[in-house]
Amino acid sequence: TEFSNEVETVAAMISAPRKSIINDDLGVFEQIGSEFGRGAAKTLERDLMTKLYSAMTWDSTNQINGVFDSTNLDIALDLYTDLEDTDGTPIDVTPSILFVQSGSMYRQALSLVNGGDVTQPEPTANTVVAGNTQAGIVSKVISSPWLKNSSVANASATGWFLMPSPAELAVLEVLFLNGNQAPTVERSETTFNTLGAQWRAYFDYGIAPVN
Repeated sequence: TEFSNEVETVAAMISAPRKSIINDDLGVFEQIGSEFGRGAAKTLERDLMTKLYSAMTWDSTNQINGVFDSTNLDIALDLYTDLEDTDGTPIDVTPSILFVQSGSMYRQALSLVNGGDVTQPEPTANTVVAGNTQAGIVSKVISSPWLKNSSVANASATGWFLMPSPAELAVLEVLFLNGNQAPTVERSETTFNTLGAQWRAYFDYGIAPVN
């Protein structure tokens, strides 16, 4: 049977000889558990971003080419209101989240939706307009460096998303085996004919777009 979302296992393993463990004055091997945990969190984040790009960019009619600014945010808001459900009716869900790049784009997004002044693009450059109509248009602005990271498939240095609240209309579904949202890290001695130790970590999750 084929399911729309299934849990898969992501795993890693490392071993060290007894001599290296004894000479580990810096406590490197004591940090293996936390490093496995950090690596698992980064792997999950990368996979989430890959699925997000796939889910949000499949329809080119809902995409904007250009920099993030007040003009393109207005265009995105208009496109959002025109989105239709599978039966051809409006999705009737308001945008709640503006998901942007970390850094200057994030600061610009905060300024726009929190009521900062808006500088018009050409031909009226550097003309400040009073009364920002985009203030409060979304309830949350979030950012992530993963949006442009090269390890994420189809990542873009200018990519940003206008999204609904997950409580109203989820974009992605994330499953965890038995509800465990953290990796399992285990340590054991190596085989009988080898002196040393080995560590392994595994993380069971599945990510899929919500239809």
